[in-house]
Amino acid sequence: MTTKNAYWILVRDFDLYLVNEEIPFGTAEQFGFTQHPTLKIGEYQNAPVYLVQAMEQDHAKSFVNLRSQLFREETLRHLLHRAVSLNHFLTTHKFCGKCAHPFELADNELALHCPSCHNRIYPTISLSIMVPVPPGRPILPATPLRHT
Repeated sequence: MTTKNAYWILVRDFDLYLVNEEIPFGTAEQFGFTQHPTLKIGEYQNAPVYLVQAMEQDHAKSFVNLRSQLFREETLRHLLHRAVSLNHFLTTHKFCGKCAHPFELADNELALHCPSCHNRIYPTISLSIMVPVPPGRPILPATPLRHT
């Protein structure tokens, strides 16, 4: 665990922990994250950014939903989404699908590795796009399409 200042994105399901409506910035010790599972997921404003997986002792903290943070600038929005997505991946893929041995985080890439059978899995990339639809314009045609 690093003792340097960093951004700490504490994630519980699809929710984020904020301090004074901001992503915590400081040391892991300062926020009590020294025993939490963490993963460096990028950099923001020349400082490292860590995903921090919530633990039982975090149940009393106040969390906000990821969707409530859409107003953030693009780089930070991407990091927040990355943290939530990776947290979901890590919490839903604990055991190898081939041999049922517990997965370990790979040391050379962002993947989970089975030390028993050497199976390796990667986070799913889910692409999406948002397109504005002008008021009064239908999204789909008014008449059903005919199959020929």
